[in-house]
Amino acid sequence: MAARPILFSGPMVRAILDGRKTQTRRVIKLDIARATRFPIGKNVVMNIRDPKAVEYAPYQKGDVLWVREAAKVASVSVCPPNPGLSWWSVDYRAGGGITGKGELPGKEFPRRSHRVDGSIAWCPSIHMPKWAARLFLRVTDVRVELLQDISEENAVAEGLLVHTTREGSVYHWDESVHSDDWWCWPDTAFEKLWDSINAQRGYGWDANPWVWVYEFERCGRPEGWPGVAA
Repeated sequence: MAARPILFSGPMVRAILDGRKTQTRRVIKLDIARATRFPIGKNVVMNIRDPKAVEYAPYQKGDVLWVREAAKVASVSVCPPNPGLSWWSVDYRAGGGITGKGELPGKEFPRRSHRVDGSIAWCPSIHMPKWAARLFLRVTDVRVELLQDISEENAVAEGLLVHTTREGSVYHWDESVHSDDWWCWPDTAFEKLWDSINAQRGYGWDANPWVWVYEFERCGRPEGWPGVAA
């Protein structure tokens, strides 16, 4: 088992916290566009259709993933004469926060800066230090798929919002939009969710890239992990 970082956007963090998201798909970057081979070492490639390809996924079954998300050290109160009175707090852009006593458990957030109005800027998720992690996920399954092979059930497990009507359940990909005109079926909702994150990177739904599919469950922080429990 290994503990590895993984990035999630604010809406996807909230989906995990709400228990709606138990899967994530990550693009497999092939050595040739639309090819089926991907690099596994210097001058060595493997066919993505090979059953052993899953052994080269960045995350493996049993790994614990610590979630990197946009956050900031909201406040630090230091009392040198009495360290027991010192405290700090971290806010997360997706909502919520943690507090602790004493000194910060690790290095200060990178790029901690104050805006013109005096507020503290958010630290991008890529720079969040591991001691500030509040979400931990255990990988329960890994497989390889073409993006468009996703089932409706798995599309829902990617964190879609569900809306119940007299006719049944409909789904949404954007928590900021509430108009009934924007609700749709799981496959369409997931397509729009995927494109909102990946289309500008050249891996939109229509490109139908190969993806690593990770199923996961929430778990506690690994023993000895720096920081405090959320």
